[in-house]
Amino acid sequence: MKAGQHRDRAERIERSLAKLTAADSEAMIDACMLASSQWINFGLHALGVSADEDDFIHPFMLDGHQRHALEHALGAEVMRASDAIEGYRPFFVRGNDPGGAHAARRALELLETVRERVKAAVDGAE
Repeated sequence: MKAGQHRDRAERIERSLAKLTAADSEAMIDACMLASSQWINFGLHALGVSADEDDFIHPFMLDGHQRHALEHALGAEVMRASDAIEGYRPFFVRGNDPGGAHAARRALELLETVRERVKAAVDGAE
């Protein structure tokens, strides 16, 4: 998939996210993970770090070289935010721990970090 297609998908997911409330915490957290992955792929493809057919999916699926390349291109804060969003999923999406609404709000903040840092990295390279 091309960089622009990832950006379009991320923006579409974010428009859907805006329709959810804290009561939809599972969907919000999962959507934040999906949108952040799309933003990361947008950045990696736009910067030429990864090929169009080589998509980032989950942070735990990266090897050391891939993680280093992502952090170098987009910044370590992007990877930390992605890790944190992914970390909410076992407890608040697949699990039933209390505090899902708080986790969902935090996931939205982390998604904003991913989006803004990726956009800055791409804009800075142009």
